[in-house]
Amino acid sequence: MTSLHITNIVRFATGLALFAITLAEASQQARGSTAPATLEAPPGWRRMGETALATLYVQTGSLQREGQIRRVIEMQSLKEKDADGVLSRRYTAEYECRHQMFRIGRVSSHAGPLLSGAQVFDVQEMGYWRKIVPGTPFALLFSMVCADYDGPQG
Repeated sequence: MTSLHITNIVRFATGLALFAITLAEASQQARGSTAPATLEAPPGWRRMGETALATLYVQTGSLQREGQIRRVIEMQSLKEKDADGVLSRRYTAEYECRHQMFRIGRVSSHAGPLLSGAQVFDVQEMGYWRKIVPGTPFALLFSMVCADYDGPQG
């Protein structure tokens, strides 16, 4: 893995963490307020939440189950370009149901909204497993994708 890929993964992870925190804070503060107009969910995607910075989508039909692991394709559509010129990104999120953890990878970042425009970077590696933090989009999606998990098998 090149230093450019590592730098992009770190930037993406940092941006994703900030997005998660902002989404949790915004959902608590903005109840009852009028949100700015947003892009409609593109065909095949379900809108999961929004902050002042971005909107989070999940690709419908992308959920895969393998024992205690769940995989789903997610997308962020940012309201403004980040420092690298990224306005949207698509990635695979894996959720480990037994120990309540997640990781992301296979990140494709684009210069336009909703995965349009030139591809800014593409990272195929999966990141490290991290604990689910309550009140984040990862906690919301974890509760959805792991709802059918019955515990260890065998």
